[in-house]
Amino acid sequence: MSTNPYALGTLVNAFRLLDLLAETEHELRLSDLSKQLDLPKATTYRLLATLKEYGYVRQNEQTTGYTLGLRLWELGRRAVDRLELRSVARPWLEQLLVDTEETVMLVILDGMLLVYVEKLDTPQPIQINPRSLGIAPLHASASGKLFLAFGPRELWDQLVAKGLSSYTPHTITDESALERELGLIREQGWALSRREWREEMASIAAPVWGTQGNFVAAVTVAGPIDRFSPAREPALVEQLLHATNGISQELGSAVQSILPKQAR
Repeated sequence: MSTNPYALGTLVNAFRLLDLLAETEHELRLSDLSKQLDLPKATTYRLLATLKEYGYVRQNEQTTGYTLGLRLWELGRRAVDRLELRSVARPWLEQLLVDTEETVMLVILDGMLLVYVEKLDTPQPIQINPRSLGIAPLHASASGKLFLAFGPRELWDQLVAKGLSSYTPHTITDESALERELGLIREQGWALSRREWREEMASIAAPVWGTQGNFVAAVTVAGPIDRFSPAREPALVEQLLHATNGISQELGSAVQSILPKQAR
């Protein structure tokens, strides 16, 4: 049992149950789990029912035995993908900075918030206002649109429930128009934002893919709108995709090298 005075009993027991299932190669019945955990059957059943509902535990309908669910595998995969993300991405981001001479950022999602885990500033004398790099809204930023396009449907539902706020006259606030934009992003593999978050700012973003083809991060190139002309856009996109493809491929190799053999 936990010696932490702040530990929640129910949560501790849930972790104990998961550890027990993880240590056992075969299925365990309710009575087995109850006995080994030294918990009443009713308590053990409630824990199993909750964990099963959220995908952390799976029940064999024929034998009624329990095993770990795929949700834990999914969380573990995400954790491993992010383990090497920053170190693998850094050289590619530095080269992208040299190629574009614009601000370069590595972005992940925390809930509904975009988090800049790396930011390399442009050497140009005219830079984007630091205020522009605050917490950008999902529907008005290039990286945010990527997470909406390639992320879970729940993210879209949460955004729509919250409402599509307008930040400039160019912000997309119509759901149908935004859905069309996201469809285009899925098709072309990158996203663009021009004056949608800040009037003076433009950004282009492309996805970094994990070992199982899952979307783990976005790389964004951002700068003053005057330097992001439509004529320059193809070159910026090509340079950006070269970086994100390189990060994705190298991330897969790095992750495979640290995984236990049985997990590969």
